[in-house]
Order: sequence, then structure tokens, then C-alpha cells
Amino acid sequence: MSYRYLFLHGGPAMGAAMERALYPERIDCHWWDQPRPVVGARRPCQDLCDAAEVELRRQAQLHGQPLTLLASSFGAVLATHLSRVAPRLIARIVLLSPVAELEQGLLRVARRVAQLSGQPAPALDAALARHDQAPGRESYWAVFHALLSHPALVKQYWLPGSPRADWFAQMLALPEMFDLAAHMAIADDYQRTPLLPQAVPFRGPVDIILGVADPLFDPVEAAAWWRRCYPQAQVRLAPAAHFPHLEWSLDACLA
Repeated sequence: MSYRYLFLHGGPAMGAAMERALYPERIDCHWWDQPRPVVGARRPCQDLCDAAEVELRRQAQLHGQPLTLLASSFGAVLATHLSRVAPRLIARIVLLSPVAELEQGLLRVARRVAQLSGQPAPALDAALARHDQAPGRESYWAVFHALLSHPALVKQYWLPGSPRADWFAQMLALPEMFDLAAHMAIADDYQRTPLLPQAVPFRGPVDIILGVADPLFDPVEAAAWWRRCYPQAQVRLAPAAHFPHLEWSLDACLA
């Protein structure tokens, strides 16, 4: 089967189970589950970028023409890599609440949970205080682990009162949805050479869909950051938090 769309999920090291569950009729979209890093890999983030390039080339050959990339969250980093190494294989890029400044985004979520959730967060408060005093990967991961265990976390990724929050929590319990060790390995490697806001050679259409209530970034700042990569981009605000294609609709994002 050939596909018109290649989906690049976020995380890193999440999966496309949510998309497959909500959009079983979208047989034109390849909900690609990205490979996990090989144990002991020296450059797991680069390996992931290479795997995405292999997948794009394979799917474009099967389809017989360029594909549209749908990139959610950290998947935008992969899409931007592909736009540099294989721009002729891409017809269009749709970035769905894209995140390149991964550490800053998750620290923003952590501070939001600690300050605004209305639920006690002593472990998270302590981890944030240590990170503020001595920033580094060790203190960052302490914040991250404290954040993962906080009950208010999953609600941050959806609009207030959204029924998707409970569904998201159930989906995260699936073994294929999130690999913590893989996430840490890819994120640590990525921080060595993070994506910078520099123009890429892709000159085709680009849409940037930003959730108005996204906890990982300020929409105005995010739009400016990504327009430095894609000056031609059209930016739209969606009535959503971090998953506009799941909380708004995929068709609306593709319009």
C-alpha cells in the first residue's frame, strides 16, 4: 500500500497508537511508529533522524510522488531534518504544536503543574529548586521524573475539562505508547546538537498549527521561532492544547 501522508509522532519515544485509535479510516496516512534506540547506541537521536529519512524514501518510492509530512510535537525536529536532506520528496509540511526546545518546554510544564495545578507537588517543587540552583542534565531529569509522577500532568496536554485527558492516561498505559529509557537516550543526544532556528532548503507549503493552550510554549514565541526555519509558513491557532490533530480535528489541521 502507498500512503499520501507520513506521520512523525512526538515524545521522543512515544508512538502513534492514539492516532490509529481515533482515525482508523485514514488509510492514506502512514502512522509510523519510530524505532527505539539500540542499547548502547552512541547517537540515538541521529539514528532516529536517519531512520526517518529511510522511511520517507521508502514511502515516497512506493507512492510514486512526494509525501506530506504530519509532524507532532518533537516530530517537527524529524520533519525539519527531512526537509534538509530530502526536500524533493516532500510535498507539504504540517507541524502540529511543534517543539524543538524540548528541555525548556518540559520545564515550562513542570512549573505550570507546580504553580497552577492546585495539587501538592513537594517532590516537583524540590526538584525545580535544585535545578534552578544548579542547572544540568542530572537536575533536569530529576524534575522530569517528579513531573511524570504528578497526577495533574496528563491534564496539561488538553483543554480544561476535556474528556481526552482520561483517555490519554489510558493510552499512556499501553507499552508501545512511551519508552522512558528511549526518551532519555534520545533527549540527551539531542541536547548535544539541538535544532536551531535556521532556514531550511524546503520551499514548498508549510502549515504550523499551534494549540492556544499548549503548555510547552507561548504560541507567539513559537510561531516566530519556527518561521525562522520556514519563512513561508502559514500559522494557525487551534482550539486545543498540545494535540490539535486529536483535540480539534485532523481534517481541520490539513485544511
